Amino acid sequence: YRENYYALVYTDDETASALVTRPLSGGPLQTLASWEPENENEACRCVLRCVSFGKAYVNVNRETYALTDGVQLTAVAQESSLVSVDLQTGEVSTILENDDGYDLYSVWEDIAAFRMLEMAEDAPEFEDWLAQQPEGTSWDEYDRQFLGIRFLVRNLKTGEETVLVDASENYVRTVDPHRSWGQYAVYQVDRSLYVYDLEKQAAKKLFTYEQNWDFYNYMILDGHVIVIGGTEDTCRAWAVDIAEGSVIELDTLGGNVMPFSAHYECNGYFVGLLHNSNNADQYYISKEDYYRSNYDAAFR
Repeated sequence: YRENYYALVYTDDETASALVTRPLSGGPLQTLASWEPENENEACRCVLRCVSFGKAYVNVNRETYALTDGVQLTAVAQESSLVSVDLQTGEVSTILENDDGYDLYSVWEDIAAFRMLEMAEDAPEFEDWLAQQPEGTSWDEYDRQFLGIRFLVRNLKTGEETVLVDASENYVRTVDPHRSWGQYAVYQVDRSLYVYDLEKQAAKKLFTYEQNWDFYNYMILDGHVIVIGGTEDTCRAWAVDIAEGSVIELDTLGGNVMPFSAHYECNGYFVGLLHNSNNADQYYISKEDYYRSNYDAAFR
């Protein structure tokens, strides 16, 4: 970011964390900010969520441990907050004192997008619920029954929040980490995909699946939302241009997965996994070939 590397590292036997940086050209690591345990049997493990407008946004997680049977350490309490770190000065500012349930999507200037989890008031403890279920019940069935999701934007200066999707709606989560790109955040409700423009503070519907699938997934890269849907045996995928709304169907070669899974992007290229390569090495493919479904052009 701006000709520097930034990383979140664990220190002191993984009980403390630090945000470090160095120039792309090389040189020693510099510590911008650090977080250490404040009490005995405590660990401070942080997560770098995103970098935007000269600030890094970090989840600061403090876990307190207790000995179980005198041997095993078990987490008995956790506190979590969201902070920003000025990349020039290292100044740390608290954004959310208690961010329990808030999952940061992206930040653009002073506007942030969050997914927020809400447990139903009458939800039983998971262990009690599981004991009453038939053998083989999936753990995510508990979430489907009792966990609601709100998708919202928050002004980080004023604290004002605007709910885009409330807990009564069918918000569909993505398993992909690419949930935002620049000023845009992508989300799904029922079978429709939306993008929210954090700069203009406006949402628009981008794509609707033609039919119900067994699974949905989506991601955003290179100014496009990649939309995936299918069954256990089949998969279809589309690339939707955010600005124009134009749709390109990507060829899945009759399989049940994307032939090329884009993990990163750079100028003119995607970097990711080529599924028919029988190895886990990263491949490169030009964006032009990717949108043309010319996966044979991928190279290492």
